Amino acid sequence: AFAGLHRVLKADGLLMFSTFGPDTLKELRQAFSGVDSHNHLNRFADMHDIGDMLVHAGFAEPVMDMECLTLTYDDVRGVLYDLKRIGAHNATAGRSHGLMGKNAWARLVENYERLRRDGKLPATYEVVYGHAWKPQPRTTKDGAAIIRTPFRLK
Repeated sequence: AFAGLHRVLKADGLLMFSTFGPDTLKELRQAFSGVDSHNHLNRFADMHDIGDMLVHAGFAEPVMDMECLTLTYDDVRGVLYDLKRIGAHNATAGRSHGLMGKNAWARLVENYERLRRDGKLPATYEVVYGHAWKPQPRTTKDGAAIIRTPFRLK
């Protein structure tokens, strides 16, 4: 994605974005642990790795920041309902293609209930913010373009 954004952005253009970080929905991930052998949640890259991806794609001076926002709910259904309403989908390999059974649902609820604090269930979102510039193409003193290659010539 960053290579594509770099391709279409004008030189000296600024890329600004936000995405989720690895601690997103950590409570739900913990609650699903041991329920079954399926993957239930998407994984998100760490902000440091995202910064490295920006540099690798040709961006300059990446700046990354993050914050955690915790929403609270009365029950597990509320958490899952909000995720459905924002269009969240499980796109992981190893996900179940069927419905969760009653026993698995009961284990999920029981696990999540252990995380209840002050009468509410938490759902944390790690929000990663980033920006980086597309630099002017590099040239030699005589104006020839300097091309980066992903390999070294011998």
